[in-house]
Formats: sequence, C-alpha cells, structure tokens
Amino acid sequence: MSAHAASSESVAPGYVPRTIDANMGRPAAPALTDHPPMLIPSLGRRVAWACVRAALVLVVIVIVPYYVLSLVNGFGVSTPVPILGMAALGVAFATLGAVRYVSRPTRAFGPLTIAASFVSFVYLLYLIPLASIGLQHGGNISVVVEFGRFLQYCLIAPLFGMASGAVTTYEDLARPRERINYEYAL
Repeated sequence: MSAHAASSESVAPGYVPRTIDANMGRPAAPALTDHPPMLIPSLGRRVAWACVRAALVLVVIVIVPYYVLSLVNGFGVSTPVPILGMAALGVAFATLGAVRYVSRPTRAFGPLTIAASFVSFVYLLYLIPLASIGLQHGGNISVVVEFGRFLQYCLIAPLFGMASGAVTTYEDLARPRERINYEYAL
C-alpha cells in the first residue's frame, strides 16, 4: 500500500494511486479499476472523418461507375442501369454511412446499422432485374452477360448487417456501457 493511500487526506474523484516501482525508482502504471479510461473521438473529429468517408464513397459508388458506364457506352456496350437511381442510392449510402460513423459511440449505432444494411439490400434488389450487360457489334454479333444470380447471392451480406445491427441494438439496451468500454478503451 502506498503512503498516499494510507493517509487520511481526501483525494479527487477518479484519482488512481500510483505505487513506486522498487526496481526503477519511478512511479508504476496506475492500478486497474472497474471502468478503464476511454478515448472517444470528439464530435467534430467524427464529423470531419465522416465527411471524408462520405466523399470517398460518393466517388467510388457514383462518379467512377458513371464514368465507366459512359466510357463503355461509347464502345457499344449497353447497360440498363439508370444513372439517376445509381446516384440516389449512392447518396443514400454515403449519408447513412456518415451518420452511422458519427453515431458509433451512441445507442443509435445499432438502428443506423440496420438502416444502412436495409438500403444495401434494397439496392441489390433494385439491380437484380437490371443485371445484364449487352454487347452488339455490327448487327450480327451479340453477347449478353447476366449476373443477377450473383447479386442474389450478395443479398446475404446486408442480411448479416441487419442481424448485427439488431444484436448491437439489443446489447446497447441490455448492457448500456459494455460496447463503448470495449471499443474505446485506452
């Protein structure tokens, strides 16, 4: 027991007494407590990173596909995917992803995970009937590639996302601080 802990002085709340390490003569690490200190990023930092992330998602999900579709349409490859639907769902992905990232240390993280996964699910359902790429050359050669079955298999990922969001929501309600202590522990 350290000399300070044995004294009758009042100590500040949250004070963790240090012991002197006999081998080195300097203070040792703080004693373990039931609630370790947390390093939750500030709201401003989370919003800044969410904006950067949303911008990158918009580039990857909207701008690059639009450019590629425009480029391949010039070579005679047709796709039935309308750019307006792709842009609207890309903005929805980016917005939900940003809001979900900002809300990570709150109880809204689970429901927002469910919402983002649901938008992914709807997006894949939207693409399944349109999932073909056709190439016609000179009127006598035609090639069509269908990938609707692949997109049906991809539907499992948003289902797992919705399930993980439901579990996170339940855990946050049942044990309010457990996830936060685990994810942001020092």
